[in-house]
Amino acid sequence: TFTGGKYHDGTSGWSENYEEGKTYNIGGVEEASGYVHPIENRKLLYRTHYASNNTSVKTIPEVFGDEVINHSSYPIRPNESYSTAERSGIYFDPRYANHSYVGLENKIYKSTNGGANFEIIYTFPDETGVVYEIEISRSNPDVMYAVYNKLGGYWDPCEIWKSEDGGISWNKTISNPSGNNRRFRISIHPENANHIWVCTARGVDGDKVHNSLDGGGTWINKTTTNLDGENLTDILYQGGSNNITYVTSQYGVLYWDDNANNWIDYSSGLPLVAKSLQINPFYRDGELRLGSNGRGVWGREMVDNMIAPIAQPITYDDIVRCPTDEIQFDCYSMLKHDGATWEWTITPEPISISSTSERNPVVVFGNEGSYTISLKVTDAQGNSNTKTIEDMVTVVDDCPNCISYGNMDYATAITLVNFNEINNATGKEAPYTDYSNDISTTVEAGNSYDLTVNVNTDGNYTVYAKAWIDWNQNLNFDDPNEEYDLGFATNTADGPTDLSPLTITIPQNALNGGTTMRVSAKYNGYPTPCETNFDGEVEDYEIVVNNILGVISNTLETNPIIYPNPTQGNFSIDLGANYPTMKLTVIDLNGKTIKTYNYSNSELINLNLNIVPGVYIINLEYEDKKAVIRLLKK
Repeated sequence: TFTGGKYHDGTSGWSENYEEGKTYNIGGVEEASGYVHPIENRKLLYRTHYASNNTSVKTIPEVFGDEVINHSSYPIRPNESYSTAERSGIYFDPRYANHSYVGLENKIYKSTNGGANFEIIYTFPDETGVVYEIEISRSNPDVMYAVYNKLGGYWDPCEIWKSEDGGISWNKTISNPSGNNRRFRISIHPENANHIWVCTARGVDGDKVHNSLDGGGTWINKTTTNLDGENLTDILYQGGSNNITYVTSQYGVLYWDDNANNWIDYSSGLPLVAKSLQINPFYRDGELRLGSNGRGVWGREMVDNMIAPIAQPITYDDIVRCPTDEIQFDCYSMLKHDGATWEWTITPEPISISSTSERNPVVVFGNEGSYTISLKVTDAQGNSNTKTIEDMVTVVDDCPNCISYGNMDYATAITLVNFNEINNATGKEAPYTDYSNDISTTVEAGNSYDLTVNVNTDGNYTVYAKAWIDWNQNLNFDDPNEEYDLGFATNTADGPTDLSPLTITIPQNALNGGTTMRVSAKYNGYPTPCETNFDGEVEDYEIVVNNILGVISNTLETNPIIYPNPTQGNFSIDLGANYPTMKLTVIDLNGKTIKTYNYSNSELINLNLNIVPGVYIINLEYEDKKAVIRLLKK
């Protein structure tokens, strides 16, 4: 799968099942953006548009012409730029697809729930600083490297920083490679976290590529005269090889040959001026993928096509919340797949595994505890490698939203649930039905929607109904404002409860992303959210909350931009034009006015809010027009 920005023409997505030239324009405007999910290989991520603070997530279909699937957006986006080596990105933990890192401004953010929420795990010491590339070691994912521009300017030099605790703390490496240090790109040996290669973008002749065997303590200059005049843009260490390392430049690709102790040109077939931008490995087929600036995407076999396998198991999370959940595993190994085999070993043994010899088995652990995962991969030549991760997964008995079900003794049932895009009319087929994988709706924080529930009272009896929505996604319905009383109905085979339709306002502090709505109907009394084996029925649905920071409604003639958001207190609002008057009001989630400001002849508003952390609403009012902005104060 390929994805990338096209400058003024949006972001494209292409999968190998499509014909050449047939791509999806998945959104965007002119962003230098595009990332691929490590397990769901047609799930693509990109900055929504050049003024946005979030990252869109979409899955392109397996068959060209089918519909693109939209997912909840990430609430932040990385530092990105058209300029060579001046970008961060979205970086996934090689063990857990739901764990990702983003470099934004001078901060490193981490998500452990698939991008629904991010928290700052480290702030570099300089307010002017900018985080560029982040690289995560495969052999020890606690070891990470980052390129950091402490002054943030185009001409300012960069530094290389290192973390040994998963990004919680960082230190500048003992020394930087020699040369002008204008920009760096990094590649890590997949079996040695201290063995790194660095190229200097826009580096001077004689100081363009360096290698360190001690994690940046000392550097070996790997530059030769073959790199003179080459403006390097990226670097890639080929896993499973004898130190083969690729660099890209405006003219093409070169690779390091240990025997020749020199850089060898590998640009055959590329345009004379290739404008190379980024090189990625495609180990499945033993090939390289080269992204360029305006010259398309190119592929070629790796120099050493007989890759020695390097195993890497991957799943979604380190913690499984329910022993009966089906958990997807996959092979994230450096391995040519043609003729390859897989062998999975899980200790202690789970209650089920779909296959121990397929690439991507599904596991049900069944019991609480810590599980060690081992993956052995073998290529077509019989070369094998095994990766064992002790206690890779911990299983706890905290099944989502508890278990609730009625019984089938009587016909007491839910016959209709209608909520925004959900309109599900059913009979009683089971005492509990989980519709959350098939039926969902997206709602906007702050907006109101009507919920109607119809029931079958099974004769001249009274049935009561309630609904619960887990707004804070803490896997229970115990929190305030998560329970909704729908009243009762009497003597009906398919009639609404007396409080239907019930208007539900989505809380401003509801977490962004998918959550569960539970609807329950019970004979002769109100149900509770975790009740079992009663005369009635329970149904679960997915509610996707859209609670993105930034502008949520706007009738002004311009599109205001707020930055940074989230903020420590200092932020700016670019109104996009000079307004004769502008009233700005800061309101908390309880509707209380915190601050009011009035401005005259203003286009740029700078504010410093000394208020408690939380989500706030900012209203901008000019005459009868208004913009509403959601702001997160950290």
